[in-house]
Amino acid sequence: LLARGPTHRLSAEQLRDSALAAAGLLVDRVGGPPAHPYQPDGLWKENNTFSPAYPQGKGEELYPRTLYTVRKRTAPEPVSGLFDAPSRELCVARRQATSTPLQSLALLNQVQYLEAQRVLAQALLAQSGDDAARLDQLQLALVGRPATAGERSLLRAALDEQRKIYAADPALAAALMKNGEAPAPAGANPAEIAAWTAVAQLVMNSDGFVWKR
Repeated sequence: LLARGPTHRLSAEQLRDSALAAAGLLVDRVGGPPAHPYQPDGLWKENNTFSPAYPQGKGEELYPRTLYTVRKRTAPEPVSGLFDAPSRELCVARRQATSTPLQSLALLNQVQYLEAQRVLAQALLAQSGDDAARLDQLQLALVGRPATAGERSLLRAALDEQRKIYAADPALAAALMKNGEAPAPAGANPAEIAAWTAVAQLVMNSDGFVWKR
C-alpha cells in the first residue's frame, strides 16, 4: 500500500529536517521557544534598516525542527521560499510544487545543508568498514535503502575524483570545513571529509532524497 501512494517533492520543512536527521543534528523537541537557524547576513535589515539584527542561535538552538523557525513577515526565510513555502502574508490552501535550478543550488551551497552533509561525512568516516560499506550507509541515511551496483560505481568514481581535487588543494578543503558551527572531530583529515561531503551532496541532490516515492 505504501508503494502505491502519491509521489511528490518533499516540502521545504521536510527537506531541512531530513538533512539534519540524516546527519544526527536534528533536535526533535516538541514546543519551546522559536528557533533561529542560519540566515544570510543582514537579511532582516534589507527591507527595514531600523529592524534589529537577526539573532542567530548557538549550538542546539540551530537545529530544532523547521516548524519552530522564527518568521519575520517582511523578511521571510529565503531557502524555504525556494522550496515553495508560503510567505504567510496570505492564506494558502495548497502549496504549489516547483522544480528549479535554484533549489539544487541551495542544497549544494546553503550553510545548513553544507553543514549537514559535512557532519554526515564525518559520521561515515568514524565508522568501521570500507568505502563500499560507507557508500551503502550514505544511501541508507539519505534515500532509505542501500546503493545499487550502478549507483555505487558512480558514487565511487565521484569519491575518487573528489579525493584528488581536495588532496591537491588543502585550502579548499579547509574552507569547506568552516561551513556551520558543528565542530570537526579531533585529528580529522579535512581532504577526506571534504571528499565525502561532496558525495553526500550528490546523493542529497538526487530524486531519492528530494522526492517521496
